Amino acid sequence: MSEENSNPISCVEIISFGVFILGTLVLFAKTSDLMTNFAPSEFMGYVQVEGIYGLAVALMVEGLMVAMKIKMMFQRSKNIIEWAWDTVLTFVPFVVSALAQSIDSMVIKETLDSQPSEIQLFVTWGVPAIPAFIIFLILVRGVIDSAPPGLFDTGKSGKSFSWPKFKNPFTGKSKKAPPSQQK
Repeated sequence: MSEENSNPISCVEIISFGVFILGTLVLFAKTSDLMTNFAPSEFMGYVQVEGIYGLAVALMVEGLMVAMKIKMMFQRSKNIIEWAWDTVLTFVPFVVSALAQSIDSMVIKETLDSQPSEIQLFVTWGVPAIPAFIIFLILVRGVIDSAPPGLFDTGKSGKSFSWPKFKNPFTGKSKKAPPSQQK
């Protein structure tokens, strides 16, 4: 455990995490089923890989959600940007998985043809883009993690946010924040 979070994990937190894992497994099943229906019929020369594709994509979606939940349990974010991305990387896979539950039922029950054309367009383009969207989120997180030190810092803890100061390239002097933002 980190120094900031030296409190032991309580029994309620352990039970809550167990329920979270159980729920993730339930979500995993439907996400896998949906992605199996949208899987390519051939992958790198191999045929009948639909089940493997569905499992792999579901593992990406639910795996990212579980990994971020575990990270947030044991390590506090260093700044507001890291906290925001941890939150996005936790909740976006949940939303994707939650949507997969209802979309899967439409596809399985073959009611997609009776849906409005907007829903059909969303399912046709959106569902196959799920793996790319998850990878995009991970890449954005990597870019933020690799940023130069201090780029996303918002000041020392306990102090309020201060607007950055910019130097005038012609005079080299810093422009102060407007009086309404100064303390």
